[in-house]
Amino acid sequence: MQDIDNNMDLIQEGAKLLGFPLSQKEVSQFLIYLETLKHWNARINLTAIRDDRGIIIRHFLDSLAGLAALPIEKPTSNQGIPTETSYRVMDVGTGAGFPGLPLKICRPQILLALVEPRNKKVAFLHSVCGQLGLKGVNILTQRLEAIVQQRQHQGAQDFVISRALRPSKFLGPASSLLRPGGRVILWASQRDESPLKEIKDLPGWGQPRTIS
Repeated sequence: MQDIDNNMDLIQEGAKLLGFPLSQKEVSQFLIYLETLKHWNARINLTAIRDDRGIIIRHFLDSLAGLAALPIEKPTSNQGIPTETSYRVMDVGTGAGFPGLPLKICRPQILLALVEPRNKKVAFLHSVCGQLGLKGVNILTQRLEAIVQQRQHQGAQDFVISRALRPSKFLGPASSLLRPGGRVILWASQRDESPLKEIKDLPGWGQPRTIS
């Protein structure tokens, strides 16, 4: 019981420090996510981080930093339920659902596509989405190279996001998935400035903006 209380406090306080206080429902969803991830991680390799604190800080809270770049919702969305007018977000190389699922917990109105080619991780994603009761999640068991060739995905996304891919490998294909005015959100370590340099060196992308 103490572990649950400690985890709850860490999630709540961490999100508050990022500027995004969580509701009790959202905290409960993160606790379910944590337990489901640990259960599956004992059988298949979802993440090398196995302790509760590490998962919360390095996966959950790190993912939530991306909320700073996501609008709260479109005025036409219906009380947090995804509709055809909701923002569309595609998470490429999501693995165990990062950063897409933590963002979806806090922005349930977005339409989220999770791109993950490995079947075992896809099985986990289906399971955890069911456990969390998430609506408006589409799991694509494909590689980015295949998705960009499919007409239904071209120019369809408001945001394309990734924690897994380098800018030089990602930005070119991602550009074909974005609607006019759409944005790419990438995660990079503060200790490693090479991803920012890669973006600056790529033609047509301009100056990247750091959000957290």
